[in-house]
Amino acid sequence: MAKVGDGINDAPALAAADVAAMIALSRRVMANIRQNIAIALGLKLVFLVTTIAGVTGLWPAMCLGC
Repeated sequence: MAKVGDGINDAPALAAADVAAMIALSRRVMANIRQNIAIALGLKLVFLVTTIAGVTGLWPAMCLGC
């Protein structure tokens, strides 16, 4: 657990803070966000190609996740 204070009597709270775990958690969250964005853009690209090829329309690409 991370803690933030105003600097007055914060030593006990800061001593109990675990910044290493918070950094690891934030890195995992950012990796998940990057993965989700990559998958979403990849699916949009697939639907763009299939739309240009005449296999699908643009509605599946726009409503993916609706």
